[in-house]
Amino acid sequence: MAPAARTARRWRRLAGSLPRRRRHGVPVADASLRYGRLWRRGIPYQTLMENDINHPNTFGHSLFADSLLALFPR
Repeated sequence: MAPAARTARRWRRLAGSLPRRRRHGVPVADASLRYGRLWRRGIPYQTLMENDINHPNTFGHSLFADSLLALFPR
């Protein structure tokens, strides 16, 4: 299997398991949800990347941080 196909399969399997993990009380920080909201508002994900491919810039990192911090109520 090609590496890209293997990676896509892993992502589909992970995405499919998120609801089950949440039902069993496993904390899930889903930064992709936040990225998706920006995409629906017309903000391309490349504007959140340092290298226009896969490394988040400062704002992109803040999306991940916000997702993680949301798991810890104040």
